[in-house]
Amino acid sequence: MRALLVTGIVVTFTGLAWFVDLPLRLMTSAFQFRHHQQLAYSLAFLTAPRSELRPAAWITTCTTECLEFEVDSDDAAALDATLVQTNGITTHAVVDPKLQRLRFDVAPTTPTDVWLTWKPQVFDPGYGITPPPCGQALSMIGVRPTRLDEGRVGVKLKLTPLPDRLEVTLYGRQPYVP
Repeated sequence: MRALLVTGIVVTFTGLAWFVDLPLRLMTSAFQFRHHQQLAYSLAFLTAPRSELRPAAWITTCTTECLEFEVDSDDAAALDATLVQTNGITTHAVVDPKLQRLRFDVAPTTPTDVWLTWKPQVFDPGYGITPPPCGQALSMIGVRPTRLDEGRVGVKLKLTPLPDRLEVTLYGRQPYVP
């Protein structure tokens, strides 16, 4: 009886979370269908997680000494984002309250693997990527991060220093974009 009660509570809260999020997903999916005229593209946006973090692409002040991420949350500090290198060095984000951005002061000299981790603020968190060829924020699709310990999620990234910037490459599964 207890297992049935616990299962019922979990299903109810999961359904409520989707019910609250469903109108936003439907509007985004309809917009993408009108914009691209492709049903598969629209369905990808319907089922994609809500992006919480994504690499800052516009008006960034970072070059080779830092990385900036845009935040889709009202409280960037609440995400408690960190960059964890494979050698265990952890870098905490500096919050820019004006732009709602997170900046990590890192300056790798060689390609470096890191985990970008955060405490999600939404039911279905995601890391935003922009599929080619458009490179516009309107076409961003969320990638589901890996669930980590203590309620954190994360994505594995490779930071590659270039002459004018740090290139960020996402490891793992990429979403299907028609």
